[in-house]
Amino acid sequence: MNVTPPEEAPKGALLLMLVFFLLLVGFWFVLYAELWTRR
Repeated sequence: MNVTPPEEAPKGALLLMLVFFLLLVGFWFVLYAELWTRR
């Protein structure tokens, strides 16, 4: 069976970090918008 090539592993980790970062930024943006519109 085929194992993942070494050059593919960092790309997957980087993509996962990018997705996590986007989720975090999106969460903070929604929270900030909620507080801003409540004023």
